[in-house]
Amino acid sequence: MPREVEVEAGGFLVAEGPIKVRVAEGEALVCGGRCGRGREFVVVAERAVTIEAVDRLRLQVWEGPGSRIERAEPTIPAEWRQVEEMMASGGVAMLVGPVDSGKTFMATYLANRLLERGVRVAVVDSDVGQSSIGPPATISMAVVGGPIMALSDLEPKASYFVGSTTPSGHLLPMVVGTKRLVDVALREAEAVIVDTTGMVYGGPARALKLYKAEAVRPDVVVLLERQGELAHLAGQLEALGVRVLRLPASRWVKPRGRAERRALRGRAFQHHFKGRGVQEVEVDLSRVRLVGAFIGTGYVADELKGDLEAVLGAPVDYCERIPEGVVVVVDGRPQLRPALDVLRQRFGEVVKVLRRGFERGLLVGLLDAEGLLLEVGVLRSLDLARRVARVAAPLRSVEGASALKLGSIRLNEEFEEVERLEPGWL
Repeated sequence: MPREVEVEAGGFLVAEGPIKVRVAEGEALVCGGRCGRGREFVVVAERAVTIEAVDRLRLQVWEGPGSRIERAEPTIPAEWRQVEEMMASGGVAMLVGPVDSGKTFMATYLANRLLERGVRVAVVDSDVGQSSIGPPATISMAVVGGPIMALSDLEPKASYFVGSTTPSGHLLPMVVGTKRLVDVALREAEAVIVDTTGMVYGGPARALKLYKAEAVRPDVVVLLERQGELAHLAGQLEALGVRVLRLPASRWVKPRGRAERRALRGRAFQHHFKGRGVQEVEVDLSRVRLVGAFIGTGYVADELKGDLEAVLGAPVDYCERIPEGVVVVVDGRPQLRPALDVLRQRFGEVVKVLRRGFERGLLVGLLDAEGLLLEVGVLRSLDLARRVARVAAPLRSVEGASALKLGSIRLNEEFEEVERLEPGWL
């Protein structure tokens, strides 16, 4: 039997899943989206929503283990409504803040409020570590067709493959991907909300936020802060001609530790692969080009195998000459330290020595002819001599694929992240 919860007009509730809620009387704003009498919604485990009573509200609640629904102080800072007013006529808003500052919640709330005003809204999710719209390691764009309780309710309309769950070492694809998807979004919507990572401190973080803002040229950058901790970004953004709005972070946002974030990312990979059904497909590398790596960009140099084996002290399966040097795949453990200097003197500065099976488990992106993502997969095998790759992905055909982009993380057979690789290692 459900229990009943009543709240007066203007009151706030927070509901944490797993929980099912039915509006028996009155009207509510759930994460900013209107929910009237007779409507039901479900909050899954480890998710939470805000409920604001538009008028006197009576709810029927079915609670699962560990769930809660309780009264709360207003969870949405009044200052946030400034952004809603600014965006009512359209434009691009970029949300910036440290981890657990409420960026994703604000994106959800703002999308719902603008939608109710009749504005066509799109969201660009550029948080590659805690992706809400697409799988981890991607930037995704979705058009908001109706009220949502979370960005994860949205289906991606276009995506860009970054290939890493951290922006560190991947600043260029982070900026390029965000800019490209904002451009796509502006063809579909009047207002575009850009959610970003919580990376705001340190040299790479400053560069990422500043160059992303320069590339996108948003109408406003919203800085969510608690004690003025983003002053270092505010001044520089304003100096670049970007309008900045410094607003209080939500007090309601539940902090997540590193372990919890990793677990959420793991479940997102599980949903993407196991939840959608994975098949192994063959990719013809004479038609679909490898990108994002040195390997596969030169010409096969079998005539070098003997010399390379003598220097490396290991059998060479494959070698490839590239303008900058050489790429070698060996069977066994080569003698790298003494060999690298010799090989660099002979072939050039870039010497990539890879062990047989290096490709297994690499996250990859199948890209279309415009460089946008068709599907994320996991590399099972790579036969460079035959120019064939086998990829596990939730798709039946690679028709339409123009490129296979190699990522910088490795997943195991259960699609769990097990290794993060240095950018440029391939």
